[in-house]
This record gives sequence, C-alpha cells and structure tokens, in this order.
Amino acid sequence: MHAKLRDCDSDIPAGSQGRTTMSYAREHGLSTRGVRLFALLAVVTLLSLAGAQGDVPVAQAAPTPNAYALVQDVTSANVGSMVDFALIPGRPTEAVVVTQGGMVWRVSLTNAFARTEFGNLTGLIRGGGAGSEEGLLSLAFSPNFVGDSRVYVYYTPLAARCAPIVRCSRIARMPVVNNDMIEASETVVLDIDQEIAQSNHNGGRLLFGPDGYLYLSIGDGGGGGDPNETGQDNTDLIG
Repeated sequence: MHAKLRDCDSDIPAGSQGRTTMSYAREHGLSTRGVRLFALLAVVTLLSLAGAQGDVPVAQAAPTPNAYALVQDVTSANVGSMVDFALIPGRPTEAVVVTQGGMVWRVSLTNAFARTEFGNLTGLIRGGGAGSEEGLLSLAFSPNFVGDSRVYVYYTPLAARCAPIVRCSRIARMPVVNNDMIEASETVVLDIDQEIAQSNHNGGRLLFGPDGYLYLSIGDGGGGGDPNETGQDNTDLIG
C-alpha cells in the first residue's frame, strides 16, 4: 500500500517530497484510515482502467472485393432429377450429368454443343420416379478412362436382375464406345442385399479415391427406425 502511495508523491507540494506520505497526511489533517481508503480507491481505479483497455474491440479485416463470381452457366446441364455430375477424364471442358431416372447426358462446360445422350439405363433400373429413393444414383469414371474407356455406375436394378436376392443395389462396370455407354455389356461388380426389401435409404455416392480404390456410400437398407440395426454395424455392407 505504501509503495502505491509513493506513486502519488509528485502531487505533494514543493518542499514536502523529503517527508513520508503518512507525515504529510497528518500535517494536513488526513487520518490514516482516509489515506488508506484513498490508496485503495486508486488501486481499484488503475485496475479498472487496465481491464477496460483489454475490452477495446479489434477492427475486422475488410472483406475481399469480388471474392467469388459465377464463371459459367452450363445451360445444357439443366435437367430434372439430377443426382450426380462428373468430369470426363481427358476432356477438361466436358462432363456428364446423371439423372435418377436412368439417363446420363454429356454436356459442354463452355456451351459449345447441346447435351447429348451418353448412357441410357432406363430399362435396367427400378424406381427413379417422383418421391422414389431408388434409380440410377451415381457414376464414376475409371482412373484410367483415357486408356480403358470404362465407367462404373451405382443403381437399383429391376427385381428380376437381382435374383435370387429379392431387392438389391448394384455396382456395375460398363464400356464406353464413341461417347455411348454399352449397357448390354455390363459387368456386375457387387450386388448389395437390401435385406428387408425396402425401397428407401439406398445411398449413395460412387468415387475413386487417390489410392485407386472404388468407394461407395450407402444407406441402412431402409425401413422406419432402422429395424435391422444395420446403421452402425461394421460387419454389414448396409449402413
């Protein structure tokens, strides 16, 4: 407390600096209690000012002007029930648009040509209509597409194509010849049993990872409340 009072010695009249603060207070009729109270108030005031300085708001950096912009509106990609979009390897200005109803369209990212049919799986799939969660759900080009011209699809086949499974979801590989997927030459990679034969929660996205493996996300097989408890079962492909 006495050290704090010495900070105030500059306010003592000339000629008084050689005396202690306490003796100066006595000469001017200040009680010891009054001096201590004054010192306490001074300390509180200094601490309050220090805290207030820490609360000063920091100015935010100004937003970067023109941080984003619409580069190109691909008008030919405007199709109904689109569920997937993939760039065609080796063709930086071309892509395919996948529809749940089973159509695959080739589009120009620069609008150089009108969309053209790339694949037609409408005769293979189950579902795909309004309110359905089935149909053609995803497509992935082979990492070596420029050399092998292969494409992979994920879809829900017609019941007869799943036999003896009652209801399934399928990963299949198809060749592409002259910008046309040859559906009749499909190779079945994997049929996933929907188990309780529900028509929902099929997933899914098909992608090749940087490791060259093909990855698929899939739902829990359907049914309200996950009745087969497959959602967190690591031993079951469903979920």
